[in-house]
Amino acid sequence: EKYAVNEIQVQKEKIDELLKKIDYEDTKQLDEITKQIRELIINSKLPKEIQGDIIEAYGTLSSEMKDKQTAHDLIGKSSEPCFVAVRSSATTEDLEDASFAGQQETFLNVKGNSDLIESVKKAFASLFTSRATYYRNKKGFKHEESKLAVVVQKMIDAEKSGVIFSKDPSYQNENIILEAVFGLGEGIVSGKITPDKYIISKDLKILDKKLSDKKIAVTYNGNEKLDVKLKEEISSSQVLKESEIKELSEIALKLEEHYNKPQDIEFAIENDEIYIVQTRAITTLR
Repeated sequence: EKYAVNEIQVQKEKIDELLKKIDYEDTKQLDEITKQIRELIINSKLPKEIQGDIIEAYGTLSSEMKDKQTAHDLIGKSSEPCFVAVRSSATTEDLEDASFAGQQETFLNVKGNSDLIESVKKAFASLFTSRATYYRNKKGFKHEESKLAVVVQKMIDAEKSGVIFSKDPSYQNENIILEAVFGLGEGIVSGKITPDKYIISKDLKILDKKLSDKKIAVTYNGNEKLDVKLKEEISSSQVLKESEIKELSEIALKLEEHYNKPQDIEFAIENDEIYIVQTRAITTLR
């Protein structure tokens, strides 16, 4: 334990020294130094207690997966590790006057103890991407006061997914805006797929629906991301049922009320069950 504490202190001092050397307008130097900082973090060992807690929690998550339990699982003998997403959440993200969204790393389809621990370290290290480091300096945030949590979530084998704005970010009216595609929501984020768009009033009436021709769906087969071509009758059909539109809208309003701010929400649907995978304040609204 003493060794682990000493090692952490040494690494912290090395990181502080490297940060002091940065000329933020020298892009090449910024890239080189932030890469060195990330490598220091990735090549360090997590304290044994933290590593043990992560692996124990991962084992519990794997054994709780629906329809995956066996007699061995029930008596604690073994369980098939599940695929997880390793995501970052920084204290300086999505503030009213600054947004660090997308500047830290997310790792998808991570499986197994060693890959999980490696991905957790990479997620921590991504606090020092050149982009995030530069932006913190520009906004006047102290690097040593910026903290990052790593969130591990079970991967959802999404049949449908999308985004919800609990308040229209473009026109600043009170309507809820909902966009959805078949497969993973990455199809929307990447711009590969034009999503269905639904407009819903605050009293949960569907005001407008624009259905697009969604020629493909983005999926994972466990190892890689795939673009799957959809049959014509599926591609032009409505992604969400009326009941799903209303339930998602209701969830959006509850999240807005809980956080006391309009929310930008990501969701996924698997086996008719809705999962909220992320929510954050809409930074374009004041």
